[in-house]
Amino acid sequence: DQRLVSLRIIGDDRPGLLANVSALIGQMGANIIEVAHNRLALDVPAKGAEFDIMIETRDARHTEEIMEALRARGYPPRAV
Repeated sequence: DQRLVSLRIIGDDRPGLLANVSALIGQMGANIIEVAHNRLALDVPAKGAEFDIMIETRDARHTEEIMEALRARGYPPRAV
């Protein structure tokens, strides 16, 4: 039922990025299980950061709604 999903978000490493993403996920009714923040990944642009966020959602539809909301806010995720 795809309730546990890992999302990767690559963005600018600036204050508040993780807080904004976390707030949006919480507002959408999902639970954050784990966060990994990687500033040293080779495929991330300079001044960039990569976040792997494991979330618990209601179902696959809910996951897609969250991914659409993240895209709309400028944080395009990809499932990993």
